[in-house]
Amino acid sequence: MKGWNLIFVIAMLALSGCGAGAGDNVTVQDAQGNKVTTDRDGGKVTVEGAKGEKATFESDGKGGGTVTSTTPEGRQSMTSGTSFPESELGLPFYPGSTEKPEGSFKSESPTGSSHMSVRSTKDEQAKVAAFYKSKLKDPTSVSTNGNEMLTGKLPDGSNVQNTATREEGQSETTIGVLVVREKH
Repeated sequence: MKGWNLIFVIAMLALSGCGAGAGDNVTVQDAQGNKVTTDRDGGKVTVEGAKGEKATFESDGKGGGTVTSTTPEGRQSMTSGTSFPESELGLPFYPGSTEKPEGSFKSESPTGSSHMSVRSTKDEQAKVAAFYKSKLKDPTSVSTNGNEMLTGKLPDGSNVQNTATREEGQSETTIGVLVVREKH
């Protein structure tokens, strides 16, 4: 609970400004040497542990952002609300689909990477599943109430999960494609 108290204090200081001028940072440190720094507008928050661990969140100003952490095990990062090319996903985007960037993310760690693309189309779920099924090795699919879930592998061994869902009464199918690559 101590961590939540510290976060609450930091949030309140950032909101109140605590006498800081525009663009100034606010830093709070606990008795163990852990500290949190936030800029005045909350667009960047950094948490530093007493043993050198560090995590930073930077907002992109559009509802997404990047979290980066550094520990003795290595550097990790996750970016949400961002676009990336098909080449990073390793699969083509569904033809004619449009991106929903608020759902897309990518992450990198010492053990591998993940890319999630969230898109929409007017096409039916089964058509979307058939498109992706043809791109995967050893595909397995499940259909429930017209919604489709598909798993399989890319030729390089990366794991893929694809969903094609449509809420009742809606005219668009939401496509989620997750590709997970493990480093060996």
